[in-house]
Amino acid sequence: MSKKIFITGTGTGVGKTLVAAILVEALKADYWKPVQAGFENGTDTKWISSVISDPATEVYPELHILKTPASPHIAARQEGKRISVKEICDAVPAHPRSLLIEGAGGIMVPLNEKEFMFDLISALDAEVVLVSRNYLGSINHSLLTAALCR
Repeated sequence: MSKKIFITGTGTGVGKTLVAAILVEALKADYWKPVQAGFENGTDTKWISSVISDPATEVYPELHILKTPASPHIAARQEGKRISVKEICDAVPAHPRSLLIEGAGGIMVPLNEKEFMFDLISALDAEVVLVSRNYLGSINHSLLTAALCR
């Protein structure tokens, strides 16, 4: 298997999916978003599928699609589900090319009562791409997230 690259951000709505699409194209990689919470305007996986031009790119289905637009641990609890790092790691698709894995929200978003996106990144032994946007407070949010990544 090739390397795993985890796309995280300083929060929700900072452009992780757009950056993921750019990197999937540039690196000739595959894409997977294991947890999608909230999808009123469609899932990130469907959007990625619609913009990728390389027919060799595999866009793998989500492991969890949660209706509630909230952090994964809250959405899962409301829908009677449980998400775990082990479960996600066990479900990583066999990928012949590099795999871009998109997180939900930021690096400290809880997956359950004890595990966070950070724990998932560590368990996957993935390289990290940090996405931020320019807003008041973004320097602080970006530096705090980068410090945790280190």
